[in-house]
Amino acid sequence: MPHFTYSALTPAGELREGRMEARDARAVLRHLETQGLLPVEAKPVIASGSRFRLSPGAGAEARDLAVAMREMVLLIGAGQTVEQALRLLAMEAGPPRLRPRLEQVLERLRGGGSLAEAMTAAGGFPPLVLAMVKAGEAGGTLDVTLANLADLLERALKLREQIQSALMYPMVLLIAAVGSLLLLLTQVVPQFAPMLKQGGKALPASTSLVLAASDALLAHGTALMIGALVLVVAAPLILRRLPPGWWEGAVLKTPGIGELVAMAATARLCRTLGTLLKGGVPLPTALGLASEVAGLRSLSRATLAMRAGAAEGRGLAASLPPDSPMPPLAVQLLKVGEESGRIEEILSHLAGLFDAKVELALKRVLAVFEPACILLLAILVGGIVVSILSAVMSINELAF
Repeated sequence: MPHFTYSALTPAGELREGRMEARDARAVLRHLETQGLLPVEAKPVIASGSRFRLSPGAGAEARDLAVAMREMVLLIGAGQTVEQALRLLAMEAGPPRLRPRLEQVLERLRGGGSLAEAMTAAGGFPPLVLAMVKAGEAGGTLDVTLANLADLLERALKLREQIQSALMYPMVLLIAAVGSLLLLLTQVVPQFAPMLKQGGKALPASTSLVLAASDALLAHGTALMIGALVLVVAAPLILRRLPPGWWEGAVLKTPGIGELVAMAATARLCRTLGTLLKGGVPLPTALGLASEVAGLRSLSRATLAMRAGAAEGRGLAASLPPDSPMPPLAVQLLKVGEESGRIEEILSHLAGLFDAKVELALKRVLAVFEPACILLLAILVGGIVVSILSAVMSINELAF
């Protein structure tokens, strides 16, 4: 019999993963249910290169999933059944890259069972999506749940695209600065070097530094280029070997940047948790799923601490560890939401508030960073030009 890997949630919201031998994926799911677990995914053991994976915020895959969820909401709202809507998406209306996966879901749905079970058996969908679909079907609000899920994915993509767009111009400036310096040092400066070195007069320190940098690039340019390429190739391999979250401590302690990163991660956590709760997912399960998409390991640990506190009957805010990166405002509003019974509303408000703060902070940083890059480029290029011209003028004065 084939082997399957599986993932399931315990009643406390913990994610369990394993591998078992079974007749098919449905048998694996039934076995997990008999163990008192909530099945999330069961898929055959195949080569990793042939699997299609989706994860919220993962670029094109998340965008396709958001589009499919939104289109399914429209079709269900127009009077189509879940099977009819899924058939239309799988055949022609859905995103092309997602259609093969939707066809597998449709085949399993026709074999009996719910949409969540069909998606679980097909595999490749994130636990967060499966939990929300299951809760939406159980509560009879599948269309609302799918709409909330599409909103969640679209907001995550919007923030991702905003950050990428904001960084585009500074990256262009940085490339232009490096290219200009290399052009000056390897093409322009060497034409003046013989005249300056044979001028018979001591050169200014700035000119000597520029000539030395030019000579070093000309003499070791090939080695430096090879070293840079090796570094670019080796950097991802080195980073993979580092422990997860190795950068968090330094980044979170950096003034300005640490606060911005913490706010962005908190906004993502609050939006995910609020969306799960609105979809009818139990609080412990919602906290366990939200901890996987928090973005910061320290915030994930804080979310798991809240889950443990909720299981023991303590408040969420009171269960946060002292080293939690969650901003104080979020902690206070979370406590207010618990006391007033409006936790879902407060979470949505927090997500919107911190999203707006992050967007404003990015605009302010870029408003300073862009002219700073231009000024730095002008100083470096102008410094090289002035150092060369001053040396040339001193030589001309000596000739007169």
